[in-house]
Amino acid sequence: MQMKRFIFAVILGLGMAAHGADTPHWTQPYNIVWTEPGTKGLDSMPAGGGNIGLNVWAQNDAVVFYIGSSDSFNEQDYLTKLARIRITVSPNPFAVALRQELELESNTVRVSGRTADGTAVSLRIRADAHQPVVHVEGTASKPVSVTATLELDDNWKMAARAATNGVLWSRRVPGPSAYRAGIISNQKLQSIADKIPDTLGNLTCGGLLLGAGFAPGEGGTGTNEGRRCSTVPLKTVAPVTAFALRAVLRIAQDATPDAWTNEVRQLAARTESTQAADREASAAWWREFWDRSRIVINPESTKPNDPAWEAGRNYQLFRAMLAANSKGRYPTFFNGGFFLCHADPDSRAWASCRFMAQNQRHLYWPLLKSGDADMLKVGTDFYVRTTELQRARLKLFRGVDGVVYTEGLNTMGLSSLGDSPMGGYDYYNTSGLEFVLMMIEAHRYFGADLKPCLPAIEGAARFYDNFYRQENKKRTGSELNEQGQLVITPVNTCESGADKINGTDSLSGLIAISAAVLALPEGTIPPETRAYFEGFRKILPPISTYKVKGKGTFISQQQTPTGGLIGNGEMPQLYTVYPFSLFGVGKPNLEMARNTWSAVRDGTGGNAFCWWYSNVMVARLGLTEEARRYALTKLRFPLDYACPKGGWYRGDKPARTRFPTMYDGGGGVGGTGPDETPDMDHGGSAIVGLQDMLLQTDGKRILLLPAWPPDWDVDFKLHAPEQTTVEGKVRGGKLVSLLVTPVLRRADVEVLPPFRDPLVIAADPASVEMLLPVRFDATSASNGPGRIAAYDWDFGDGTTAREAAATHTYEKAGTYRVRLQVKVDQGRIDTAYTTVTVRPVDTVPPTVVSVKVGGRPDRVAVRFSEPVRQEDAETAANYTLEPGIKVLAASLGADLQTATLTTTPFALGGGDFVLAVSNIRDRARKPNVIGPATRKPFRYSPLYAWWKLDEGKGLVAADASGNKRDGGLKTGDTGKKPEDGALKVGPTWTNAAGRAALSFDGVDDIVEFPTTLEDLSLPFSIAFWVNPAALQNGMVNIFGNHPPGIVMQNDGGGNRFGFHCYNHCVLGPVDLAAGQWQHVAIVCDGEKVFCYLNGVEKSNAVAKGDFQPNLDLKFRLGQGYETGRFFRGLLRDFRIYRTALSPPEVQAVMKE
Repeated sequence: MQMKRFIFAVILGLGMAAHGADTPHWTQPYNIVWTEPGTKGLDSMPAGGGNIGLNVWAQNDAVVFYIGSSDSFNEQDYLTKLARIRITVSPNPFAVALRQELELESNTVRVSGRTADGTAVSLRIRADAHQPVVHVEGTASKPVSVTATLELDDNWKMAARAATNGVLWSRRVPGPSAYRAGIISNQKLQSIADKIPDTLGNLTCGGLLLGAGFAPGEGGTGTNEGRRCSTVPLKTVAPVTAFALRAVLRIAQDATPDAWTNEVRQLAARTESTQAADREASAAWWREFWDRSRIVINPESTKPNDPAWEAGRNYQLFRAMLAANSKGRYPTFFNGGFFLCHADPDSRAWASCRFMAQNQRHLYWPLLKSGDADMLKVGTDFYVRTTELQRARLKLFRGVDGVVYTEGLNTMGLSSLGDSPMGGYDYYNTSGLEFVLMMIEAHRYFGADLKPCLPAIEGAARFYDNFYRQENKKRTGSELNEQGQLVITPVNTCESGADKINGTDSLSGLIAISAAVLALPEGTIPPETRAYFEGFRKILPPISTYKVKGKGTFISQQQTPTGGLIGNGEMPQLYTVYPFSLFGVGKPNLEMARNTWSAVRDGTGGNAFCWWYSNVMVARLGLTEEARRYALTKLRFPLDYACPKGGWYRGDKPARTRFPTMYDGGGGVGGTGPDETPDMDHGGSAIVGLQDMLLQTDGKRILLLPAWPPDWDVDFKLHAPEQTTVEGKVRGGKLVSLLVTPVLRRADVEVLPPFRDPLVIAADPASVEMLLPVRFDATSASNGPGRIAAYDWDFGDGTTAREAAATHTYEKAGTYRVRLQVKVDQGRIDTAYTTVTVRPVDTVPPTVVSVKVGGRPDRVAVRFSEPVRQEDAETAANYTLEPGIKVLAASLGADLQTATLTTTPFALGGGDFVLAVSNIRDRARKPNVIGPATRKPFRYSPLYAWWKLDEGKGLVAADASGNKRDGGLKTGDTGKKPEDGALKVGPTWTNAAGRAALSFDGVDDIVEFPTTLEDLSLPFSIAFWVNPAALQNGMVNIFGNHPPGIVMQNDGGGNRFGFHCYNHCVLGPVDLAAGQWQHVAIVCDGEKVFCYLNGVEKSNAVAKGDFQPNLDLKFRLGQGYETGRFFRGLLRDFRIYRTALSPPEVQAVMKE
């Protein structure tokens, strides 16, 4: 592959040198070259421009191409091709030395070959980027005869006739259109018919194929891939060594056929004399397009068939396919676009859906980061111009004001999903919210005019507001629920989940839109619009979540806890991540979102073909290795496709297409997946995921390399909000270059680990008192190839410096923005910023904020109000503990505010104490001193909880430690349905053997406490008296809340009980005597765990990890798991200590 790339570079370099260029265009290595002929449309290369798409393939006797457009609809509102053109040359040059190349730089297909007598022939085929004209230009080393045959499939209903130097062909839909009349009748829209445009009436599609030196021949019939067509040849009148053909196209609703013909002829006349200028203008458009954005993976790769390099190549190839529709009236269809190319090039799977928003969205989300504002506008304008129709339709059928876009729309903006006036999915409107959010994002990214979009944006919110207030009032008499929140029901979650409440997909969309509107700068929107959204945001309910024991927190699909997938693998709960960006890298609740993804990953939610967007999900969750696998699978589909559990696609079925990004969706014609060929929503979602691996945003924040594999080198340029571009290079696992435009936005860039910003400013300290020095250091900075030749510091107070490292003193308090500009010896200047906070001169001495005895009875933590001098804080003589505790040593923590004192042990009973502190200075320029003898009283009690269990009556087990952890006597969950009439209140009080205690029946008795032990940490000890019954059920628990957390559990035989501390230790069982009182103590000191029976050590084990408390299940006596495992016997005097009891202390506790 490396040799091929070198050869390509030499060839392109020679070609560009002829035009004055010095180096090949950066896309040159990605050009696709074939040297074997094709036989059918599935063997074609896609190319295009403006709103025209071409499918070009060279056969062994001809070059054939389809002409398609995003706008060429027939009388039934179906998109069809405009024509097929077949170029033949005599003598035939395509049987020998055939070469077909897609030249990405100008999106031109070049075909060359040689005749049997050695005549070299080359063709260049392209669509103009600015006007609907297709060019075929050819040269030959000797005169040849050329024939261009116009082929019109019968189902296109085109009529052709001869013209000067050419052939004119067209199809016209009579106006007013019957289709419009029929859909108005079927959907009962007569009262708002004036709002419904006739997009088909008088629509005339076709063009004029012509060329100087050509003349039309006799028409005839033929076949292509078994389909009948009419043919009209256009032949050179004499052999030529150069020729130029043009297909001048027009798709318009002209008043008469003659008016349409006149417009076509005028365009043909205008472009006759401007062909050279038009060619340069198109080339300039494509150069500007390629300069907008790029992701070049492993640009210097020497590995043959490098999968990562191929993924990067396919990113560029698919971008070029999307760019073929930068000026269309209608968006590119998700199911084939205008590049459909199988035997019937108009037979489209899901054709009746037309513009299906949940699929269309994937073609338009990537255009933000790629900087393709013109292409994005094609997608959003489609929705904007139907806004008032949607408002009228909503008022007619729902009786409320607002704007709602149904999931499937036809060209008129009406439902394409059957005759239901609100659409086949009456309560599924989430995807329309995505296009509304795109409108706002287009303004944030590119400065697009927001004013035409405001009715759609506010109308989308008002639909949910007004309609669901109305619905809730019908049900309950109130517009909102008791919490003053909207109740969104009935509603679908995604396409398949009907009859939900507060569906997470639509709710997250409303939250995202509201936040985006309210984040717009003042003056961007009218005050009344801002005021409305401020109120609307307050009535939106929160996203629902739920917990699973031992597994964490998950996002729900709707208001009630609902997990998993719906329908065909949709993930409504993860719309919070994509597309609505509420959760993800650098945002709250990342772990919850990851938990939710893990729960659906193994189903069809993990699919990596067609519209499934698992690749985007893992990128937005920062899961780098999963993102790598999905990127390769998605962009190189179907190579090495590993089908996830439950997936549809058979990985052993090869693609039928030849071009790498003509992704073979197949649909109903024998392909590999559901959404046609090329599967455009597959490609769109693929490039969204790759972009998100490199760059994500959160408000002003730009998060760089959140899921990028360090072993993938890359050159990239992507867009961010506020008309910002971010360019960078990764080499050998390091970000070696970063250029942000405008430079002020560089301060908003956060480079995520394991990468680091190459242009680093260290300010030490970043917060400082006036007149104290701050050291600025950029000696470790670098930014791409070349050496930093000059440094220019601006400290923000009017002073500057020119060294790599500089020291500066600020004379006034305030916040200073420090700028560093570095000049690389190659001439580039880069800029970085940091902030320094300068405080007024400190005149207040430090104080002691808190004193706390740590996990050990001979350690005391002292917290100061501000950083102090280390030499003072580590002088033991500066501390006195009263009464009776001696300070032996002191150490200061890294924060310079927390000191740890080593003391003689505090007594187990605790008590009231006073810490006296003297002679400790702060770190101010003129230090202030604590003293003399500042005194801080504190109370020490090692008890976390102490339940004596001696009350004798009532339903409360009181906490005698003073920490207010009283427990409640109750019945636990047996896992069985209670018998009718059963009434239980839990354990019973007893005075067995003369001792007050609590009796547990082994059936369902528990004491439950208001703590999960979430604030208990190592070391700790548990001590209690127990009198077990002789007969125990298997695996019963004396106490606990497991898993995680702790439990003391029967090992299944007799009264043998062991202790389990989740992730920390497993302590082997000890035998307890039935019917006798025994004292048990468990001691965890952080390194080992010990079990004492009647004051004597019986077993121990080495600890293996950190203690992980259970955050969900409350601590219990009589049971340790949520269901079953109930203890039978007596308990009294149950204590938990925050310290590791020593053997003498264990005995002392036992004897109390």
